[in-house]
Amino acid sequence: MLKGLTSDLTGSADICRPLKSFESALGVQYLLPSETILFSLQSSKEEFTFTNHALLKIHGSSATTTRKLVTRFDYRRYTIDHVKFETAGRVDRDVEIKFSIGSEAISIDIAKDEEVVVRDYYKALELLSRAQKKNERTWDLARLALKHSSDALYLTEASGQTLTRQSEEALGWLQDVYERSHPQCYRDVILAAFQEIRTNKPRQSMKIGVVSELTGSSDICQPVTDFASLQAKDYLEEGETVLFALSSAKEEYAFANMSLITVCGSSAMSTKRTVERYEYMTERVTQLQFESCGVTDRDCELKFHMGNRAFSIDIAKAKLANAQHFYRALLALSREQTDNARTWELARTALDASVRSTTTTDTTGKLLVEQATGVHAWLQETFAKTNPRCYQSVIQAALERVDQA
Repeated sequence: MLKGLTSDLTGSADICRPLKSFESALGVQYLLPSETILFSLQSSKEEFTFTNHALLKIHGSSATTTRKLVTRFDYRRYTIDHVKFETAGRVDRDVEIKFSIGSEAISIDIAKDEEVVVRDYYKALELLSRAQKKNERTWDLARLALKHSSDALYLTEASGQTLTRQSEEALGWLQDVYERSHPQCYRDVILAAFQEIRTNKPRQSMKIGVVSELTGSSDICQPVTDFASLQAKDYLEEGETVLFALSSAKEEYAFANMSLITVCGSSAMSTKRTVERYEYMTERVTQLQFESCGVTDRDCELKFHMGNRAFSIDIAKAKLANAQHFYRALLALSREQTDNARTWELARTALDASVRSTTTTDTTGKLLVEQATGVHAWLQETFAKTNPRCYQSVIQAALERVDQA
């Protein structure tokens, strides 16, 4: 009680720490059969326990109360999305992981001295989110495949197959795909995120930040030549590499082979940074513009959208050639993404047209599941080709063409 009261009075009641011994986790009491804890964050007021099946959120109105509300979010049903990481400012006591799970917005404050460990939790949640979305896409494509297959087939009396029997087989196939695309256990996905541990990056000095704020240059970026100095390097995933980057005292934009990683603060003096990822696989670069420098301007500007987010990056006037270089690289990326999206839509259109123009007589009563399985495999293969995770070859080729020119 005394410890909880102290936490409430000092304002640290909701600042969590990673649990080293899961036996002390409140979530242990609410585990289901075959469920195990993978990591847990606990404060005197609340606990976030991530198991192989679900997130268990255990929340009290204060640190002193023993009355707790337990909410369960099964990964099978609730998708994790919009994962963000916020570093600590100089006067802050905590870092923060933010994400949504289903319609619930989650914000977890974690002690500042645990930042290195917490980065791995951020990666784990990002990879879990990606796996959930991939599984959901598999399920959607399976239903689409079955629909098109059923439209193109009809039973004959010679098949000896009744509509009820056909429905049972189709139901069995769908149930099998659902079980594969909606696993109860995500243990392997989560544990894979903890395999790679990266080192801390030294912070920029306060002196640089003060000068930048006073001169109004805190958001004017310079091209980064030493990628090892990037803050974004601490948030790269396995197989991910930075291809080009822009950085100012206030913000950083690292364009990797799989995503754009932004690390931004409210001011140049603040060390508190919000880390966000924009995957090329799901977020297209659109409305790309380049604004050159006027006579009195100190910067040129690179503007574009990724998904619903509008970006405007100011780049030092002296680096105009580099800025034009990056513009061409983003243009190549945008064109490739657009071509891929168009190819995927054309594939869907071609499938629709094929179904309308082809009717197959099913004399065996077994073609529906076979046809659906084949169409599903084709849809998955086509989607994988037209929605690649890595765009390294496209971006590097564009950068090399500019260098040669």
